[in-house]
Amino acid sequence: MMNKVAIVGCNSFIGMQLTPFLKFNGYEVTGLSKSKSEYTDQFIDLAKSESINLDCLNEMDYVIVAAAISSPDKCENQFELCYKINVQGTSFLIHEALKRKCKVIFFSSDAVYGDDIGIPFTENTPTNPISNYGKMKNLVEMSFGNEKNFKALRLSYVFSYYDKFTQYYLSCLKNREKAQIFHPLYRNVICLADLLQTVKVLMERWESIQSNIVNVCGDELISRVNLADIINSTFAPQLCE
Repeated sequence: MMNKVAIVGCNSFIGMQLTPFLKFNGYEVTGLSKSKSEYTDQFIDLAKSESINLDCLNEMDYVIVAAAISSPDKCENQFELCYKINVQGTSFLIHEALKRKCKVIFFSSDAVYGDDIGIPFTENTPTNPISNYGKMKNLVEMSFGNEKNFKALRLSYVFSYYDKFTQYYLSCLKNREKAQIFHPLYRNVICLADLLQTVKVLMERWESIQSNIVNVCGDELISRVNLADIINSTFAPQLCE
């Protein structure tokens, strides 16, 4: 029997790659999003949790929560809206999914650890979020950390040809514009393909993975400048011909 998966945030950067990936691997996927696309099966607005219809979760085996406002500037300057979505709406959704016996995969962030990049983080490292975004992710983790059907994937920078920074930098190369790169900003970069495989393995081996928290990140800190160098060496010759 085909496992049924609901992806909340199916039109996010990760959601748009995860949907076809899971379908290709034999999962029946239902996409939930605030916006319309080929992946959207039901509209959902996490900022209005009191009016969300979640009847579609009754038949789901898994619920993947990929929706969030991740922009640090928005989390600082539009705190109330971001809190409604990232904490209140997300927590309501997860509670309802768990109540229906769904297994929930929540995309969290290594921002829950804080800004000390000199420490090699593990799942047992105490959290100490500094940013509002990290604090919001941490609140959701703490709310459901003891639930056996809840697992949080702490993501670092997810690298792909389609990620926001890569697309921005490629655009600058193509238009021969000077890119604005924040430095120093180091992250434990992971490729999108590795993240997709991690989600698949987690669903296949749910019972054997005891921890409710899984770090999904690379083993090397890479700065935005390093990423720019990689993109330069790979794409600049073609774009600048």
